[in-house]
Amino acid sequence: LAQARFFLSNLAAMAAQTAFARRVATQLPVQGSLVEGIVEALERIAYPNKEKLWQQVQGLARKCQHQFHGYKFVPGGGLSSPYIQYVSDADMIFNNSAAQAVSLEDFDALYRLVLQLCPGEGALLSAKVSRDSEDLFDAQVENIGVVRDCVATGADVVSLTGRFTLQSQWCVPMDFTLQCGNKKMSKTTRISRIITNVEEGNYAKVAQRVRALLDKGAKGVFSEKWNKTGGALRFVVKQLDLVQSLPKYQQSGYLSYLCVPAAPLEDLQAAAESEMQQRALVLLRETRHLLAPALGQSAQRIFAALDEAAGEPRMAGVAAPLGTGRAGSKQDGNFDLQSLREALP
Repeated sequence: LAQARFFLSNLAAMAAQTAFARRVATQLPVQGSLVEGIVEALERIAYPNKEKLWQQVQGLARKCQHQFHGYKFVPGGGLSSPYIQYVSDADMIFNNSAAQAVSLEDFDALYRLVLQLCPGEGALLSAKVSRDSEDLFDAQVENIGVVRDCVATGADVVSLTGRFTLQSQWCVPMDFTLQCGNKKMSKTTRISRIITNVEEGNYAKVAQRVRALLDKGAKGVFSEKWNKTGGALRFVVKQLDLVQSLPKYQQSGYLSYLCVPAAPLEDLQAAAESEMQQRALVLLRETRHLLAPALGQSAQRIFAALDEAAGEPRMAGVAAPLGTGRAGSKQDGNFDLQSLREALP
């Protein structure tokens, strides 16, 4: 029964992702005025205070860590990084270095904590469950029992994402995570995921991942450039995704915080996502001298794929749809990133 429920959940998630990709791929060109309006809004938004939010998260986490057996709060994520200027999400990570798997008792406590700190309709956004770096579940939560069944198979990382409301009335997605053992991502794994993100056309995620590979000097230079060109836009993209989780009667009021033009939410999401991905692609190509040493033997073919993605014909204002494998896929005939991934040590 558990396997059947998990299969149906993943099938529904795959169908939703396919529908999204098709919608983006077939939509009309985004109106330049809409993108311009979003870019102008970046100067008017009263952004949430990153330092105050980080202090609040740390305080809450240390008060709550006793609810989990043997787990301790581990500072991490974008809020704790001095290189990131804008809030996009928050992380509350609890680690148990001695445990091999998350117990159902601790998972139930995590679920209760999310409901307590993220109350309201639609506030539980998604879940991710994995074992040995392989995802067992990664989707929106329609039935918490499906997630719990996956945890019961021996998961060593469990994350529940909730919509957390600040005193300023801004909302941010917050990841509540239980992890076992030493979960520091290896360089090989990170580069493999960068390759996957290039294939998907998710260049903003590439920028996020590659930053972690850089030495202090290069990281500072690259981060400053991304903060200026894409940091605020990434905040807006995350916020527009969050608006979709709000009850309908709250959405228009919340959109006023973002100062964006009056338009259907899906159009705003497509325009902001497109602009963010294009800016990330430009930045990655312009800073290859900083990034290539950190990417090692993978650098040449990764940047060849990025160059090809930038040179391919596309609809004006529309980035490559996520998940289409457009950049560097085998159908390109030139840059087989799957082979590159398999060749990683």
